[in-house]
Amino acid sequence: MNTFQNWKISIFDRYGKLITLLTPTNFAWDGTYNNNKLPATDYWFVIDYEENNVKKIFKSNFSLLR
Repeated sequence: MNTFQNWKISIFDRYGKLITLLTPTNFAWDGTYNNNKLPATDYWFVIDYEENNVKKIFKSNFSLLR
């Protein structure tokens, strides 16, 4: 992510609730929400970033395994 400018990653649960927001100053997530472990299930994310001064968005999902 260091090669991109002005990036942020938003992670959501299956209902669209924002779980966490990752930025260059806060780039780690331990799989918790309000200090509680989240269940092993699917989550969705959106990466907003700039590449060559062009704003871009990447969306996908992942499975959190415990």
